[in-house]
Amino acid sequence: MNYLLFSIPFLYAGIHLLEMSAVLARISGIRGGDNLLGYSVQQAIYMGTRLLLVLFMPFLGLVVDRGVSVPVYEHVAHSALLFSAGLGFCVYLSRSIVVDYYASVIRKYKRTNNFFLAYFVFFERSSDGGGHERTSFKAVLCDGESRRLFFLSCIVFSVYSVGVFVAFYYALTFSEYRASISQLSGVLNAFGAVLLTFYIEPVISRRIDESANNACLLVMSIFYGRLFSVALAGQAILLIVFGFN
Repeated sequence: MNYLLFSIPFLYAGIHLLEMSAVLARISGIRGGDNLLGYSVQQAIYMGTRLLLVLFMPFLGLVVDRGVSVPVYEHVAHSALLFSAGLGFCVYLSRSIVVDYYASVIRKYKRTNNFFLAYFVFFERSSDGGGHERTSFKAVLCDGESRRLFFLSCIVFSVYSVGVFVAFYYALTFSEYRASISQLSGVLNAFGAVLLTFYIEPVISRRIDESANNACLLVMSIFYGRLFSVALAGQAILLIVFGFN
């Protein structure tokens, strides 16, 4: 039991690490003029993390089935978001390296036509010294369109980041309805996916197609929104949910 409780925060944080880094693949595509390839790289990572999330949920369900205490479960949920925020901040600090890596993935795929092996590449650092300033959090807040997407991303990814833990929390609390309540995690994640697919992504894609100057800012607004959601908003939602029971 203890090893399961210990592994859950790290496994969940690893999923968020991959997905946050994948957002930066869009910037690699924009800067290299390979917009669709950047999007394809991002979606490939997302498909892999969806599989990892499906594999993660039985671990969480097993913890609930074995009767973990409510206070311990609450600590596990908060720790998972805390570790996710920590790894996300590491991605933020090394964002130029991550962007360069995905740019190298795109270049290798164009040379070899092997999409899978393209991810195993040694990459070279670019000389884009002003990239940080052009995609900083301050720059996102100063641009009206990216600022709106940032706040919407906070809502979407707050639901996404806590949905699985909230669903299994109520399954733990109301054990007689454990099987049906645990399925709510899929409903909550689907709600966030609908907002992401039908509003946020079309706005970014349209601005990229228009070669808009704020295209990279719009992409970074998703990254900052996700980081904010696991660092602050998600933690606040868990405190509210746990406090009502």
